[in-house]
Formats: sequence, structure tokens, C-alpha cells
Amino acid sequence: MPTALPDVPIAVASLATPWGPAVVAASVDGIHAIALLADESNLSASVVRRTRRPIVAPTRAPGPIARAIRDTIDDLDRYVADGARFGGWRRPVALLGVSDWDVRVLSAVAAIPVGTTASYGMVAQAAGSPGAARAAGGAVGRNPAGLVVPCHRVIAGDGTIGGYGGSWSDDREALVELKRSLLAHEGVEL
Repeated sequence: MPTALPDVPIAVASLATPWGPAVVAASVDGIHAIALLADESNLSASVVRRTRRPIVAPTRAPGPIARAIRDTIDDLDRYVADGARFGGWRRPVALLGVSDWDVRVLSAVAAIPVGTTASYGMVAQAAGSPGAARAAGGAVGRNPAGLVVPCHRVIAGDGTIGGYGGSWSDDREALVELKRSLLAHEGVEL
């Protein structure tokens, strides 16, 4: 994981996707957040709380930060164009302000290849804590960088879709449908 750069701002931008609005946050040290169905001001406030770094508009960002947000938006566009053949993100994820446990779990989630799924139990085992599926589920629910850390690929142990989403929406059914749609976009049918 990248080292924190405390004075370096993070650029935040919104864009449309087939699943609704997406908000992305990136800087020279990586992607700090991607959220679908999110509000830009709420996501910006969350990024500031978690990273303790300032937010800057992409149009006012210094060159390297502007390139980072542009790369992230371009990569999201490539994912939208063909999720099943998506080759990956050019920028690393920057999991600043999350616990060591969450980093371990989210690193395991990041290793799940496009077009496949893993259970919460499998993720817990990969994070070094077999039997901690419920705790792994909590860490997955706190994932700040959905799609980069593909939490939609984590399903229930019985092969059903399970839940989806963290605190950004109260509409559980819409979030589960979003998860199903993202998986289908990558060629996975449940």
C-alpha cells in the first residue's frame, strides 16, 4: 500500500455510468475512493475524514494529480465499456485511514480476478483468519474503493449473492441489484 503524503490534495470527480452516478477520488499515490450511486459532497467529506487530506477540483489540480484523476476516469470508462475484458487499474488503491484488518481483507478482495467470485469465508482465509467470515464481511462493507477493490465479487458461502453496499444507501434491494448487474457485466451469473 502507498505511503501517506499528508499535504498532497486528492481530486474528486463525478461521472455518469450505466449504473448511475459514480464518484472517484485519486491523487499521485493512488485511487482513494470509487463509489457508485454516491453523492460527490458526501464522498468528498468521507475521503477528507479518512485521509486527513484536502480535496481539489480536477480543473484546479496540479498536473500529476490531474493525470491521476484522468487515468482513474479513463479506467472506469474502460471498465464500463467491457467489464469481462477489463485489464485492470493503472493506479494502485490507496487505503489510507483504514485498519490493518481492513487492509488485509481488502487486499484479499483485490486479488479476486474479473469474472470470478469468492465467499466471505474464502476472503477471511486469504486474509489469514479462517473462520472470520463475518468480520471479513464487515471489512468488505467498509471498502472505500469499490470496483478497484471489487467487493461485488464477494458472495455468500452458499453461492447466493449475499448483500452489497456500505453506508451510502439505505435501499438494500437496489444495492443487491447493482451487485448482480456488475457481476453480469463481468460475465458472472448467479
